[in-house]
Amino acid sequence: MKKAGQINYPTISQNGRVVSVIVPIEDYLALREDSPMTYIPEAVADAIILNQIKPLKAWREYKNFSQEEIAQRMGITRSAYAHTEASARPRKPTLESAAQALGIDDKQLIELY
Repeated sequence: MKKAGQINYPTISQNGRVVSVIVPIEDYLALREDSPMTYIPEAVADAIILNQIKPLKAWREYKNFSQEEIAQRMGITRSAYAHTEASARPRKPTLESAAQALGIDDKQLIELY
């Protein structure tokens, strides 16, 4: 294991020389500001694709928030949030606000609608 900052990352060596470092995707994408990829956790993708859950609800459940908690963070009522979460096409400004409340990049939510 090699140390990068305070985090230990596993390495792959060949002939006694480190040739690769295994980095979690979140850390890798954070290092690549110009990355065209938008990271969606497997659990969120599975909830959306396999369980037919709306993206906003999938992210909320993944982050272990209640509707009430996200509504408070967004400055709206729980019923208004529930309506947004059930909507097939929430408005972009609403999704941006929800992404901020969830602590994710807005692209991670907007690109799913």
